[in-house]
Amino acid sequence: MKKIFLISVFFLFLANFSFAKTWTNNIAAGLTFEDLSIGVDKKNADDITQLGYGIDGSYIGFHENGFTAKANVAIGVATSKDVSIQTDKNTNIGAFENVSFGVGYSFVRTDRFLFGSTAMMGVEMSQYSVNSEGEELNGVKYDDLTTSLSLVTFSFGADIFAVFHFSERFGFYANIAARYLIAGDAKIEYKYETSSKSSKKSEILTDDYSLFGNFVIQPTLGVIWRF
Repeated sequence: MKKIFLISVFFLFLANFSFAKTWTNNIAAGLTFEDLSIGVDKKNADDITQLGYGIDGSYIGFHENGFTAKANVAIGVATSKDVSIQTDKNTNIGAFENVSFGVGYSFVRTDRFLFGSTAMMGVEMSQYSVNSEGEELNGVKYDDLTTSLSLVTFSFGADIFAVFHFSERFGFYANIAARYLIAGDAKIEYKYETSSKSSKKSEILTDDYSLFGNFVIQPTLGVIWRF
């Protein structure tokens, strides 16, 4: 995950260096909403719908000829009624993070307005967890059990963005991302632990299955700085 982000940053800086005299940089930050739907490749398993609420950081760089490079990073709170590891809640609460980058074209490039679209590749990650006490496994009683669900998907699609500058440097930023989920993986982990002065033992069980298809839609509103 970190490698993908570092590679994207490297290429963005490379492009910036190559077109230094005619390249414009923008950094944006805002509030974002994620609507994620994941197909589950498991018998009798329903699709997973997830709603996320968080913050987004974006880079937009464009050449005077319109060529545009873009990268986004978003983190926040994830909620889902289709995840059920937190058995005492109708809606499970976790965390999400996604990273995407791509290239495209800016159709409008004036001092006040910027409007364009980019083809994007992305990675979406979510995690839900819950702790319980006094659980038993194969006749052995453990003090604590941590149950966690991790979801990772890979996506391809497009971003459409618009910028209105109210000053030379600052402006308002809007973006909508729409991508198809190509593939992914889900992992459920059960971690049993006992720790005391006389004994310390642990046991980890996992269950993996594949994810596929469906979509992620993510609008963002925020502010942007041009430099």
